[in-house]
Amino acid sequence: SATAEDSVPMWYVMDEFGTAIRHSDTPNFAMCAFYYIPKQLSFSIFWCLQNLEYGDEVTRDYVPSVRSSPLARACCLLPWQPYTLLLDDPLWSSIGEFVSPPVTGFPGVTYPEAPDASVVLDTSQPIKVFTDLEVVKSFLTDPRFAICDCKDEASIIWTTKQIKDFA
Repeated sequence: SATAEDSVPMWYVMDEFGTAIRHSDTPNFAMCAFYYIPKQLSFSIFWCLQNLEYGDEVTRDYVPSVRSSPLARACCLLPWQPYTLLLDDPLWSSIGEFVSPPVTGFPGVTYPEAPDASVVLDTSQPIKVFTDLEVVKSFLTDPRFAICDCKDEASIIWTTKQIKDFA
């Protein structure tokens, strides 16, 4: 069965060869990360999607898993776009039909008061941690922490899921 770790993206720094391959919406190569756990190393593995001629540029799709929504795809490709993200940037006019300029917070959502900065944790008891990550459950073994099964009892909630319903 799938675990929470299955849905968490793995971040790594691509090697110098992989970073030189440019994006294309019609790529001629596919690429994926291969993480070799025994050596704690990551590699960029790639393969041809079509026959190439000598001198053809090697390209790949930077977000191959995002195809169904043009807006989602455009947003995922933003890090590679030369935009300043200021409100007068042409970006807003190009996606303006989908979104409005950013706002602070969520409309209609009430937020709790900021906690008193002078609050001190009771160190005589372990700090309760609620998590859905098996890796946290397995490796958070410091006696200052205790994994609990109820998020309402936890001082720390470490999860991959949204814990506030903003609807």
